[in-house]
Amino acid sequence: MHFFKETLRRAQSLGAGVLDIVLPPRCGHCRTPVSEPGLYCPSCWRDVQFLSAPWCTLCGFPFAVGAGEDAVCAGCMAAPPSYDWARAPFAYAGPVRADILRLKHGRRLEAAVPLGRAMAMLIHEVPPGAVLVPVPLHRSRLASRRFNQSFTLAVQLSKRSGLRVGTDMLHRRRDTPSQAGLGRKARARNVAGAFAVTDPASLQGQAVLLVDDVMTTGATLNSAALAFKKSGSKWVGDLSAARSIGKSR
Repeated sequence: MHFFKETLRRAQSLGAGVLDIVLPPRCGHCRTPVSEPGLYCPSCWRDVQFLSAPWCTLCGFPFAVGAGEDAVCAGCMAAPPSYDWARAPFAYAGPVRADILRLKHGRRLEAAVPLGRAMAMLIHEVPPGAVLVPVPLHRSRLASRRFNQSFTLAVQLSKRSGLRVGTDMLHRRRDTPSQAGLGRKARARNVAGAFAVTDPASLQGQAVLLVDDVMTTGATLNSAALAFKKSGSKWVGDLSAARSIGKSR
């Protein structure tokens, strides 16, 4: 059995090498050939806005100047979130915004590769053994769309981190209207109580990392995190591909 697995692994590796020659890796945005999968080309990189410290220790909102290691933004001080940690590697702008929209509405799965690669660079801040939980769609929306971009991102993240994906741990109890165009308070009302944990008994002491495409005000993530916290999760974080940086939550 070991010989068979090793032979299969080598064959897959060889096959990947041949494909890289015949079909070289391409930029996740413009499809220009690049050196390895999961990269943007130099031209696209120039238009990508990375997010990094200093940022709010809770929601990850970037500060213009350093504010201390445990600094918290005004939004989190005014209304502390239910989650313990939230981060995103990119601002929701430029090629990243275009790729997320292609992934979400066009089912262009290749767009998830550079996004997942960048998200994985922040996994070292997550407790070991955390379960990746993609933010779920309501069953009616999933049936019509036949695709959940958050699940695709979670799979990419799992490949790079080794953390398992918990696809049935959280469900959406009602089909909430789109958050697009809603203000902060309206977004919070829209998703209040929208999520429920499937098996609370299995979550005692478990760390959970929610995975989503875009964080805007954090209302959706806050509602999902609250459901996990009420069910006994010891730590709930969120890792999104991008976030809006117009203002702090």
